[in-house]
Amino acid sequence: MLRKILIGLDGSPYSESGITAGIELAKSYDAALAGLAIVDEPGIEHHLAGAPAGAIHYAEKEKQDKLEDARKKSKQFLDRFKSMCEKESVRYELLLRTGSPFKIIIEESKTVDLAIIGIKTFYHYETQVSPGETLKKVLDETATPVLALPQKAGPPENVLLTYDGSVQAAKAIRMRILLTKKLPLCYTVLNVNEDMEEGQYLVERLAKYLRSHDIDSETLVLPGSPGKVILETARKLQPVHVVLGAYSHSSLREWLVG
Repeated sequence: MLRKILIGLDGSPYSESGITAGIELAKSYDAALAGLAIVDEPGIEHHLAGAPAGAIHYAEKEKQDKLEDARKKSKQFLDRFKSMCEKESVRYELLLRTGSPFKIIIEESKTVDLAIIGIKTFYHYETQVSPGETLKKVLDETATPVLALPQKAGPPENVLLTYDGSVQAAKAIRMRILLTKKLPLCYTVLNVNEDMEEGQYLVERLAKYLRSHDIDSETLVLPGSPGKVILETARKLQPVHVVLGAYSHSSLREWLVG
């Protein structure tokens, strides 16, 4: 069960999407939300490093100005989060931390059941306009399930479970079931396999597991390139959420992220 959900706040539309999704999950599971805003002091220091000897005083002043501005923006992010939670009568707590964004998210995620982060992150808003690599670094190191959301995460009608029998795929599917079990969705189990007998065994095994959670599903076993087959199937099922385990082709991820 979900009891506590961490939401990364960076003021972007992706962050806003995360708050909305977090509130819906909190209402469904009677969970509490933790809104996390981060002042990226290491990033600011790195951005200003290497100032000439005669400009050190000005660099220090600029650093303090940027830190103060970052604190103000972080408090604005938290105020927005607080307002949205109170409007929906969702329990929440506010977290303001200073340090490396991905390290802080990993640390805070150790005591929650789920972390929600935008597919594109903007925690370095004081020093760069383009998205950072916070999500990638978090996914590389965290043991906590992460829900990465696009800019507009509308409710899906279909869920495509891509299953190849691997541990990674099983973990991803279990988390998706936890998140969407209470929603009226249509589930499709897909295995991409040249061996139809093996593929049928795998999808039927997963379908049986889904039935134990009172979830009906359709099963598909299709030959071909996993990336191409999954893409074609997902496009037919839109709007759809695709659950990837071991199937992690870059072209597929690019399509999902947009």
